Amino acid sequence: MSDRLQLPAVTSAGAARQETPPRAPAEPGANAQGAPEPARVHTREAGWWERLALANVAAVASGVFTGASAWTTQPPSLAQIWAHHVESARFYSGWVFRYPRYGFGVLQMPFAALAYLVVLATDSLWKIIGLALVVALVLWLL
Repeated sequence: MSDRLQLPAVTSAGAARQETPPRAPAEPGANAQGAPEPARVHTREAGWWERLALANVAAVASGVFTGASAWTTQPPSLAQIWAHHVESARFYSGWVFRYPRYGFGVLQMPFAALAYLVVLATDSLWKIIGLALVVALVLWLL
C-alpha cells in the first residue's frame, strides 16, 4: 500500500466522507480508534403477551388508586346480603333448589354478622383495647 493522500469519496447522496484505513485495536475490547467498545445488548421487541400483561397491570393499579376496586369499595350491609340471598332463591321455581338456597342464606348470615362485628370492633386501637377489657371482665366474672 502506498503512502498517498486519499481523496474523500463522494457518496450517492453527494456528501463527502473521509475514509481512513482501519488501525489495529490498542487493546482487546477496544475499537479501531482505541476507545473501548460499548457492551453489546441483545434487544428485542416485547411480545403481545408482555404488552397485554403490562396493560392489565396498569389497569388494575389505576383502579386501585382511583377507588374503583373491590379493595376500596364499601362492603354490602347485612340487609343487602340477605336481599341478595332472597333474590337468588326466588330465581329458582322449584322447591328443590329454592329452599336449600334460602337455607344457605340463613346459615351465612350469622357468620357475616360475626365478621362485621370483628371488623367494627377492631378498626381502631381504642376499640381493640375496649374489647379486650370487656372480654377480660366477662371471663373474670365467669
